[in-house]
Amino acid sequence: MHRMFLTIAASVIALAGFTGAAAAPDSTPAGGASAKPQCFYKSRISRWASRDDSVINVKLETGAVYQVTLANACPGLTKYRTMTFDTNGEDEVCEGRNNTLVSRGNVGPLRCPVKTIKLLAPEVAAALPDAERP
Repeated sequence: MHRMFLTIAASVIALAGFTGAAAAPDSTPAGGASAKPQCFYKSRISRWASRDDSVINVKLETGAVYQVTLANACPGLTKYRTMTFDTNGEDEVCEGRNNTLVSRGNVGPLRCPVKTIKLLAPEVAAALPDAERP
């Protein structure tokens, strides 16, 4: 009887430790580090170039280059070569905010939502093909 009690007690303790470890929340954010949104000031844009109608590379006065990917293609971006960002009255363009690229379309302004913004490392920006390098 004593042996059966010890076996049950050991099983309960082991099970409690297992479920406690499984239920503990993971305190490490996805990717191992906290993700900081990428941002730049639209008033600091000096040049830009587009690979196609859905990805543009923006160069700032500081020399930093950001790659902006749109949620879908923005027809006419490469053809008309005009664009600005609608940032709801703010100067800062940030990933995760409701930012929209506005480009000229065939009939009028075309509004294209921003999907991602990524700061390119200087060596990556320098290695961009001529047509894509701002």
